[in-house]
Amino acid sequence: MDIYRLVTTEKAYGGTIYEQMVEEVLSSAPGIRMSQLKYQWRWKKPWKYLEVFSMLRFLWKVRSQQGSWVIRTLESCLIPPGANSIFLVFHVDWNSSSLVSKVVQIWSWMVFRATASKSAPIVVISKYWEEFLKERGYKNIHLIYCAYHYEDYVVTDSDLKHFLEANQLQEKKIVYVGNPQLKKGADLALSIIQKLNDKSVVAIASGEGDLDIPVLKLKLNFKEYLCLLKAASVVMTLSRFKEGWNRVAHEAMIMGTPVIGSGRGGMGELLEITSQSRVPSLDSEIVEKYVRQKLERKDELSEKAKNYVYSFNILDFQKKWIGLIDGLRSKIS
Repeated sequence: MDIYRLVTTEKAYGGTIYEQMVEEVLSSAPGIRMSQLKYQWRWKKPWKYLEVFSMLRFLWKVRSQQGSWVIRTLESCLIPPGANSIFLVFHVDWNSSSLVSKVVQIWSWMVFRATASKSAPIVVISKYWEEFLKERGYKNIHLIYCAYHYEDYVVTDSDLKHFLEANQLQEKKIVYVGNPQLKKGADLALSIIQKLNDKSVVAIASGEGDLDIPVLKLKLNFKEYLCLLKAASVVMTLSRFKEGWNRVAHEAMIMGTPVIGSGRGGMGELLEITSQSRVPSLDSEIVEKYVRQKLERKDELSEKAKNYVYSFNILDFQKKWIGLIDGLRSKIS
């Protein structure tokens, strides 16, 4: 059985990592031939908006793919998708996105709603979005949570010491505010940290984003990123939009660091089960209180929280995805 993964971006977002892991587990499954349908970005500023015409042409070719299933995100539905589509719906919320991104998301959602069958296979990564789609009449929804290669989440004392020394953070209380993006709420986190008026506290951002805020922005490889999570007193995920899950929050807890988050969308499920600080109102006084508490004493995660964040193993992920594909295969035969 031929399965294609539609690739339109390689930026290291949580959704992209999820897609890569789907490709990984299906590539090793018997009876499945896994390939990519990859869009090559060509245009640069000031002509980058012409990219949409190239993208539409590419998506039309994908639509004409016969006899194969295509794994695609909701945002790829700029034109009516083909019948053999497996949809990845991470979230449906364009709040605080850039104008171009907002237009793409709204249009894609409208096309999806107008043309996708109510029985089309849809994969979501949290109960929040499962219920969201059920309420809108979709019947073939598969809840397949994110997975983590836990063997990669190992940071030694030597690793941590080297990271702190290399970035001159030995005597600092670290607050990680995530990606420097408006929709991720990094500016909200910074404004609260500034109110603390504590020179020993340093706010750090990393990853994709061009929000111009006075934080320490680090370009990190994965090991350095894990060192940052482990060294932090607290991680703040004050997203303005409804998240699919929140990989940063989950990874922070894998590294033993508490989280303060807005809990919007699928993130709420993660924070509630692990008893983390959920502040959906984003009231600065309430958030400031939580931050002060974490900086005074870094809380240990409960055994329940530790067990939960370590339960998202790759074997369960693979089993569920192969089960989904086997179900589609049986319908074809």
